This record gives sequence, C-alpha cells and structure tokens, in this order.
Amino acid sequence: MFEVVAPLWARLERSGARHRILTAARRELATLTAWMPHPKAAEWLADRLMRHLTTQGGPETVCDPVGWLLKRGLPARTGCSDVRCIEGIRMDTGQDCPSCAYLVADRRALRKSVAEQVGAEMPQASAADRKAVYEQRLCEVTARQQAEIRSRHQAAAKLQERQHAAARERARGAATVQERQAQPCAGCGVPGTAGECRTCAEHHAAEQLLEMAGTTAAGAWADVTDPQDIEAVRVRVRETFDSEFAGQLAVLKDRGATDTMVASFTRLLAESAVGDYRRSALAILARTPQADAEARQASAACLRAAHQYDTQAEARQAAAEARSRTAEHLLRQRTATLHQTLQEGQRPVPETDRPQGGADRVREVSDVWFADRSADERQVKTRENACAGYQRALAAHHAAKYQRTGCRSPEPSRQESAV
Repeated sequence: MFEVVAPLWARLERSGARHRILTAARRELATLTAWMPHPKAAEWLADRLMRHLTTQGGPETVCDPVGWLLKRGLPARTGCSDVRCIEGIRMDTGQDCPSCAYLVADRRALRKSVAEQVGAEMPQASAADRKAVYEQRLCEVTARQQAEIRSRHQAAAKLQERQHAAARERARGAATVQERQAQPCAGCGVPGTAGECRTCAEHHAAEQLLEMAGTTAAGAWADVTDPQDIEAVRVRVRETFDSEFAGQLAVLKDRGATDTMVASFTRLLAESAVGDYRRSALAILARTPQADAEARQASAACLRAAHQYDTQAEARQAAAEARSRTAEHLLRQRTATLHQTLQEGQRPVPETDRPQGGADRVREVSDVWFADRSADERQVKTRENACAGYQRALAAHHAAKYQRTGCRSPEPSRQESAV
C-alpha cells in the first residue's frame, strides 16, 4: 500500500512517526473494510494516496511527510453527507455518488444565479469588471453558506455533547440506584432492600404515628409546661396501645401472618389511634372556657342579625363552628408550647402545686374508651365519654386544690357539668 508513496515513507526516519502513520492507515482501512473486502480496501486506499500525491504535485513538493500523510494523504476528501461516499465514489457499488452529483448541480446553480444577478446589475460593464464582481459576490455567498454549515455543525456537536452528558448522567444515576438498592436493611440486615425493608419501614411508620398520638394526647391532657407530665402522658398512650392490641397481633401471628403483615396492621392501628386521640382532644378542648366564650359570641352575633334568619338553627351552627375552630386553635397552641417546653427543658412544677397528672387523666378517659371494646372489634371514642373524662379530671383537680386550702370543694357549675 505504501509503495505508491515510497519516497515519502523513506523520509520517515523515526519509528514513532512510522507508528503514527500505520495507526492512521489502519483506521482508514477499518472504515473501508466495513463496505468492501480487505484486499479491495487496500487498493482503494493506495489509489487515494496516489491521487492525492499527484494533486499535490509529486513527492518533491511535500515538505513534512508526517503532516501530509496524516492530514492530506490518508483522509478522504469529501463534502458528501453519505457515509458510503469516498471522493464521489460509492464504496458499496463502485459507481458515482448521487449525493455528490446533486451537490455539484447545486453549486453550478449557485454560480449561474450569481452570474445572472451580476449581469442584471451591471449590464453596461465590461466582461472583466463583471467577472471581478462575480467572483467577489460568489466568494461572499460561499462564505455565508460555509458559516451556516459551521454553525449547524457546531449546534450538532453541542447537541451530541449534551446527549452524551445526559447519557453519562443517566448511567451514573442508574449505578447509584443499583448500588442503593443492593444495600442491606439497616434494621434487620435483609440484603437488597435499599437500606430499609418493608417490615422495618412499616415499624418505623407505626412508631412515628404513635409518637404523634402521644403528642396529641399530651397537648390536650398534660401540663404543657412540665416535661415530666408530657412524658408520662406519652408513655401512658404507648402502654394503652400495646396492652390493647397485643392480643390481636398475637392472634395474627398464630394464624400464620408474616412479619410484614403484622407490621402493616400495626401501622393501620396506629393511624386509627392518631385519629381517635385527635378527635377526643378536640372534644375536650371544645368544652374549655375559651371555646364556650367563642361559641357564645358567635351565637350572639347571629342572634343580633335575627331579621336575616327564620329560626335559631343558624345561631347554633355558628356556635358549633366557633367552638370547633377554637378547639383546633387551642390544640395547635398547646402543641407548640409542648414542643418548646421539650426543647428548652423547663423545670417541672413542684408537687405541692401540680394538679392531677396528665397520665392519670389519660388513664381515666382510656378506661371509658376501652371498657366495652372486644378483642376483635374496636369502638370509636365518642365526644360524650371524652367530655366525661374531662369532667372527672376537672373535679379531681378542684378536690385536690380545695383539700390543700382547707375549703369545701364547690359544686361544679352548670357549664362545667354539662356534657
């Protein structure tokens, strides 16, 4: 193959230069071999080298053999978009390339259009003047076309680079996901669970829900400025939950339920407990003096506009809505104070000045809630028994207070005794 350029090959004295030329030649041969057998591909490459060297003017005109072979001799000179075309010849058929024929026709049409435009603009000019203007105009048009082609190539290169970057990012993301999925469970060590299996996830969710239920109960029954009372209520809520549903969970396990099923059922029970404690807390806070005052004001406001209503149902409805809104506000306020107390770690109130503990009030209300509940069916805590628990807690608080002062415990007011 290199016999056709033997004078240039003889001028390559260093082995590194020859190695670079051989590497480039093998690369061009691999491109040609994709379309034709290897012997024919070697003939095509040899013909290309001879043709390019003849166009150059012979070996004597080549000053740098390495640079010429790498940049001019071995690479194919083509502007065709067809990958099968090599300098106007199709490698698969050996015939003239149709795409190159179209390209030549376009260039001829461009030259003809520029010549007609120059002739129309300079009808009286001499042939030499028109030729000079034609060549200048043709260079300008060709330069604009080349700039557009370069711009398209640059945009295509940027798009390809973005696509490659996106592909690399997807590959890294897939590798990260695969690595995370292969991690064992941090709780039980089950492999391939992405750090947490379904059973442990259900257990963690149930623990968070029980924590939420304890916080809700403490916001309604506990002294929100006493960390010990808050913790006692939380512990009581957890003990009540465990003692009530331990039997049901044991029955599930005896019937062949898997650990995941038991954990899921525990989470569902915790969700139900959160709702029940919240409803009960709102029912208790709805009977506080603040809620009663808001209800009276809302009812009075509606009654002052009695000319707009036929009955007192709207006034009662407004009072109920005001009571509910006040209970929601009080629960949020007490819960925020509770969290602040836990963060700041305030000192508890002395035993001599502390009213009945929140855990005891939770125990009293819980006894009413779970008295008639069977092992297979759970009744919903009602507004009435929650209020009854509040009244018992309030009465116990008054009794303890007047016992310390030595006075007789007064009878509860009509508002306090109403359920």
